[in-house]
Formats: sequence, C-alpha cells, structure tokens
Amino acid sequence: NENIYMSVNFSPNDLAATSFLDEMYNVISTSDVRPVQIQLEITGELLSIQTDNAKKTLDICRKTGLKIAVDDYGLGDPSVFFPYMDNFPISTVKIDHLVIKDLLKVPEAETLIRAIIDEAKKRKIEIIAEGIEEKAIAKKLVQMGCKYGQGYYFTKPLPERELTTLLLKISGFSEQLT
Repeated sequence: NENIYMSVNFSPNDLAATSFLDEMYNVISTSDVRPVQIQLEITGELLSIQTDNAKKTLDICRKTGLKIAVDDYGLGDPSVFFPYMDNFPISTVKIDHLVIKDLLKVPEAETLIRAIIDEAKKRKIEIIAEGIEEKAIAKKLVQMGCKYGQGYYFTKPLPERELTTLLLKISGFSEQLT
C-alpha cells in the first residue's frame, strides 16, 4: 500500500556521499520494501548548501519512486524556501512546529501557513503539519486544507512495537491479519 510508508531522515553528509545512491539501491533490492514506501526526509538547509548535488541525487531518487519530504519547512525567509517547491523534486513539505504553534496566536503565522498550503497544492505536493498539540490547531489546519499532521495531540512518540499495535488497532489491519 503506497499510503503506508517509512520516513528516514538524511543529513547533508549522507546525501553528499558518493555511495548514497548505491546504498539506497541495495536496501531496496534486498528487502520487501518498494521505493514508493520510502520517504527521504531532508532539511531546507541541505537544499541550500548542496544545491546542484542535492538536485541530481534527489531527481534520481524520485525517478525510482522514492518520496522526498522537506522537514522544518516554513522557517526563515520565504524567498529562500518557497523556490524549493519548483527547484527540487519534492513530494511533501512538513511545516515546522514553530510555525504551527503560532497559528492561532500570530496572524503572520496563519498567513504563512495558508501560503505554504496554497503553493504546495498548486504543485500537487503533500503538506504535513508538525508539532500539533491542540485540537483547535488541528481543526484550523483541516479547515485550511492541510490533511496530515503529527504531534502530541495525536500521540507521543512510541517504540516500534507500541506503534505497530496502535496502527493495527486503528486501521482495521488486525481483522485482515486474522
């Protein structure tokens, strides 16, 4: 199922390594995981400091079916991070928790979040809001068109076994497995 995927964080050094693509290929070819079930999470910092190398590597990753998410999106100067949507093969932007926490308190935060959602939707890029801690913020984000979120409002970080149990319980998979 393409809707179930694993996100893996990568640093600028990871992506810059000449062996990165070979290592990704080896992981995919020796496992039961399909490329569409892997999302590479990178930061905007990586895109700003390794522009050419990052673009080439990410283009190859996207062509193989991997998803690419930019973590901590929305921090800093919009004139820097907005072009990432056009200049890199991004499938998802994850709006940073520092922007999300101000949604109901700071009008500029709402304006920025609306702009991110609008620009991402124009490009068919998924949006995930990070750090949701209150129901009111979750509801506002849904009203604004953000379908996905993560944060303590939903659950605290869990060990793999507890997370698997929770996912099976809420998704109905457990009935399919019996």
